Amino acid sequence: MNRVRRLLPLLGCVLLGCVLLTLYAPGGVLRRNEPPGPLAWSPFDLAGSINDTQNRLRRHPDDAAVWASLGDLYLEQARRTADAAYYAKAQGLSSVPCGCPRATASRTSTP
Repeated sequence: MNRVRRLLPLLGCVLLGCVLLTLYAPGGVLRRNEPPGPLAWSPFDLAGSINDTQNRLRRHPDDAAVWASLGDLYLEQARRTADAAYYAKAQGLSSVPCGCPRATASRTSTP
């Protein structure tokens, strides 16, 4: 009986941890309505990553981190393809009103 009493707090902590993971883990019950975080883009398929980021911005236009990711993708695509049109696209994002410092830095870091 004494052994069971020592294990009860441990079992309670394990049960509480499982419940919290179920509720608050990404895709959990309480986090389904939150907008998704910034995209992790693929270094091998920049065109696909740009399309995915643009689609996410259509669903969540106020997400400054995704705007910053789009600017980064445009700059990387411009570096890889030597196409100056992507620099213009990245520069065009500077008119987007958002207060994210990373987005502002990304939009102004054209070479």
